[in-house]
Amino acid sequence: MWADANVGQAAVSFPLKYPVPESLGVFVEVWDEDTPKSPDSIAKFRANLVVAEMQNTPSAFRMVRADAASVNKVRLESYGHVICARFYYGHDCSRKCMPDLERYACDVNGYKKCRRGYIGVECDHRDYCLNHTCAEFAKCKNTPTGFECWCFQSKGPECYFGYDPCALEYNACSGHGTCIPAGDYNLSFQCTCNSDWEGRRCDQRRPACLVAVGTNRTLCQNGGKCRDLPGNVGAYICDCPSGWWGKHCEKKTAAVYVCLANILLLLPPIRYWQIRLP
Repeated sequence: MWADANVGQAAVSFPLKYPVPESLGVFVEVWDEDTPKSPDSIAKFRANLVVAEMQNTPSAFRMVRADAASVNKVRLESYGHVICARFYYGHDCSRKCMPDLERYACDVNGYKKCRRGYIGVECDHRDYCLNHTCAEFAKCKNTPTGFECWCFQSKGPECYFGYDPCALEYNACSGHGTCIPAGDYNLSFQCTCNSDWEGRRCDQRRPACLVAVGTNRTLCQNGGKCRDLPGNVGAYICDCPSGWWGKHCEKKTAAVYVCLANILLLLPPIRYWQIRLP
């Protein structure tokens, strides 16, 4: 039992044997402490705790008065949580996990995490595929005594024979170049990319203005300057010189002349008449 008289808090632990019961009945009786007289019972509380609903960190639970006839006003705040013994986990501490230095460790929930070289729920199977010799394009499968290689478009114990890295289903050059087998046993490949593409697999679009310079093409006519648009691969605009416009500066600006005609008004002689009123 633990208690702190300064804040009026106390904690009581109840050792539970395995298997942990589904629920626990809790009864608390509160006594006063009189120096001249003997202590008196001033309140009684009870609660039924469902273990499956309790957390691994303290959480509040409700206790009700067991002495309804008492007139004493007593307030009791109660908290409870389950603390599992070492190597036991779960809300009812039923999951046991004791780390094995060779095969597995335990996570915070008590599940086994296999160490390098072991597989399976219990980490009790050797991972022979850890050091397999299968071709990189094959799949390694563990067996009880070793491993075997699963081939797709090739043959042999390790799937090296008959493999064509340039087969259509692999799409090695992304459809933007020519694939050429290379390396030992022709297991690798090289791509000769089309002029607009680059990268090991020809999957990166080259800037349009740069491609035009390398192929002696002119994207912008009549002295226009080609400018690649950042963030939009393959897109460009032409900065046209004065007098030209259009996507490729191919359109000439029309000259507009405004003629202001002189207007000559011929007016007849105007006479002014003076009229006198009687």
